[in-house]
Amino acid sequence: TGSNLIGIGYRSLYTNVSGVESIAIGTKALESQSSVNLLLAIGEESMRYCDSCYDNTAIGHYSQWSSTKAEYNTSVGHGNLYSNLLGSENTTIGDFVLLLDPNAVQNVGVGRFVMENALQSTGNTAVGNKAMYSTPGTSTTNQYNVAIGYEALYNMGSNLIENIVIGKWAGIGSTGNYNVIIGNSQTF
Repeated sequence: TGSNLIGIGYRSLYTNVSGVESIAIGTKALESQSSVNLLLAIGEESMRYCDSCYDNTAIGHYSQWSSTKAEYNTSVGHGNLYSNLLGSENTTIGDFVLLLDPNAVQNVGVGRFVMENALQSTGNTAVGNKAMYSTPGTSTTNQYNVAIGYEALYNMGSNLIENIVIGKWAGIGSTGNYNVIIGNSQTF
């Protein structure tokens, strides 16, 4: 019995108990939640499993699909923040951005497949298709990196800290820390 709620679509806001000021548009948008506050979910199954989320915006099919206690996330695009359970303060624009990271914090991703398979990401900024993209399970605990360009920091290792790479294919396969690369196909 929440208040100030709008649900449009099959099973949108279906199990709401005490949520306030939230909007769900699309089949199963915000379906399995009990206490949601200040949420906007637009798209099929966007924020479907959000239970105790606060102040999130998800626009796109399956955007923030698994979020349970996530806060202050904004995702625009298909499948963005799909596996996000507890992550907070992320901004994603594109498709499949931060797809698998359950605990991403303070990341910005713009493009397609950006940081798609990353885990435990914190404070990274990636702009460009497949920027900071890696094979599932090979890129964990990367912090405060900046990757700008098509496939910048593509197939990077784990535990990368404070690198800046700018350029197409810049930093591919890199494993170092505290580096700056400007130029296409350069690595450290």
